[in-house]
Amino acid sequence: MNTTNIRALRRQRGWTQERLAAQSGVTVRTIQRLESGEDASLETLRLVAMALDVNIQDLFQNIESADKEEEIMDLDAERIRQMRKRSAQGGLYRKIMIFGFIFAMIALGAALSPVFDGNEPLFHVLALAWCVLWILGFSAIKAIRNLWMEPELDRKYPLTVGMDLDRHHNMKRY
Repeated sequence: MNTTNIRALRRQRGWTQERLAAQSGVTVRTIQRLESGEDASLETLRLVAMALDVNIQDLFQNIESADKEEEIMDLDAERIRQMRKRSAQGGLYRKIMIFGFIFAMIALGAALSPVFDGNEPLFHVLALAWCVLWILGFSAIKAIRNLWMEPELDRKYPLTVGMDLDRHHNMKRY
């Protein structure tokens, strides 16, 4: 039988078994089985580890099966690799969108500057419209991030789904 740290990790957070089950998306009975050292699928272990914000191998004091231990270590290593790649790719997407938008707004301002020449009322209207476009543009970037970029990264890096990568900032360095 495996010896787990799940009960201690859960109690450190002041969580009940019900809360851990809800946070991880598994049943209370599954949490009870895990805490008693019964075996579980790697996916279940991943969900519980993600809810507790630890590596899968940190859920255990010892694992009886060498094969299971190797599987867990491989899954943790793959999750870390995916976190790093997702962070890098997500950062690149964000930079491209923001710099592209800023460039477009500067180009628009430069294109409209001859129109402003000597026409003060039109200048005020266009200046206000240009400011509104900044707000709309950054709102559009956020919508693109939520509707396209995050689902695309979830599909490409499935072991990172639901993770708060900002809390794992040490992974961004690589």
